[in-house]
Amino acid sequence: MNPWVLNGITTLVGLAGWGILGGIVAFAIAWSVSMLFGLACIWISGGVLPRSVRRKTAESFLEAHLETAIAAYPGLNDHALQNAIEDKIEEICRAATGQNYDQVMAAAQQIEKEETNPLRRYLITAIGMHLERTWWPQGVTPPMT
Repeated sequence: MNPWVLNGITTLVGLAGWGILGGIVAFAIAWSVSMLFGLACIWISGGVLPRSVRRKTAESFLEAHLETAIAAYPGLNDHALQNAIEDKIEEICRAATGQNYDQVMAAAQQIEKEETNPLRRYLITAIGMHLERTWWPQGVTPPMT
């Protein structure tokens, strides 16, 4: 997600100070720096969804749907199973175009359609329903802390 307003202001400053070439160079620098900053933030937090939120969500999902997770990922130990659920939650959040209910649920449905394993399809449906119950119980946005 690029801060277009900041890029626009930087471009205008480049245009005012150095003309068209200055505007182009200023925009390229502002865009590159903001993208690198965004990537660094994603890397530091461990993904689009912060590690702590992903971990808590996966733990609460496993408490409610342990049998479903074991059926979808047979042979994984507890830690590996939790990591697999965290990865699925992160995959859904990366595929979403935003963090509101409709966008996250549309991403979950799209990932579900692409999944070929029927047990994992059911798991993705269960994760989507769990996110709906825990993140949007009264229409609030997902927890980001």
